[in-house]
Amino acid sequence: MNSADKMGKSADKLLKSADKIPKTADMTQKTADKVSFQAQLNQKVMPTIYIY
Repeated sequence: MNSADKMGKSADKLLKSADKIPKTADMTQKTADKVSFQAQLNQKVMPTIYIY
């Protein structure tokens, strides 16, 4: 009974941390999007700096 109880609790913990993974992946994707957007801006801005 006791070990089954422990297994149930660790299964709950695994489910909770599995729930966090997509959120973390989503945040990572958003950060990556921001970085690439920033890089694109820099590429557009850089040539104009060199002209002046």
